[in-house]
Amino acid sequence: MRCDRCGRENGPDAQFCAQCGAPVAAAPVKRLAVTLTPDQISAPAGRATVARLEARNVGTLVEHVRIVLDGAAARWTTVDPGMLPVMPTESALAVVTVTPPRTAAAAAGHHALILQLQAEGDGAVLGRADALVTVAPFAALTGRIVPHELTRWRGGNATLELTSGGNEAITAAITATDDDEALVFSGLPASVTVAPGATVRLPFRAAARGWHVTGQIAPHAFAATVTTADGTAVKVPGTLRQRALITPLTIVLALLVLGLLTVMVNTLR
Repeated sequence: MRCDRCGRENGPDAQFCAQCGAPVAAAPVKRLAVTLTPDQISAPAGRATVARLEARNVGTLVEHVRIVLDGAAARWTTVDPGMLPVMPTESALAVVTVTPPRTAAAAAGHHALILQLQAEGDGAVLGRADALVTVAPFAALTGRIVPHELTRWRGGNATLELTSGGNEAITAAITATDDDEALVFSGLPASVTVAPGATVRLPFRAAARGWHVTGQIAPHAFAATVTTADGTAVKVPGTLRQRALITPLTIVLALLVLGLLTVMVNTLR
């Protein structure tokens, strides 16, 4: 170490300068040894996973440090306490809690987590711990048919909307059926891939196999079945309400028109 009086370089353990005899003070050391246990964190989406941060003061000064988070997993992570006083040769502990949300925002896979310990006064980084957070994949698929009910004489167009609330892409097979086999469907693809957090819209047509001649409206319930690779099936219901070509109202109207025509004919005679 250098003598403040004469500038001579002395050995690291010297207490007095070898040239002028002046006391030589050791320069203060600011350093922390930081460990995070575990540093490989498996964090299921929607659940809290806890790790332990230990900061050991291997310097010569009392330190008050602030724990600053960085990395992709920082937005799901909290530290308690966020400020640590650390005496020389002693250690202080903090609890690190990682809670990825059960949404598409927490993508499946690996995410970096960085914890920097910064001096309270000047912000100098005195230590750092790095972790790898692994978020497991999960699927959440919902659907609806728009409009939910079609009222037509024969058939009409609708849209199958599929939304993924999971954190990985979902590939699924699509089939459309009705229980009484009175309908035919066209336009739907055999399969579809939905990105995390995305919605896909698939137009299609549902039509009755034949005309409904007389009577009230005939409802035909149907469903689009979306089956994922793991065998999970999501049924999205809809209804085609088929109008009759001849209804009691049309018969009454026809009789009224016929009566009016008869009256007009008799009047003209």
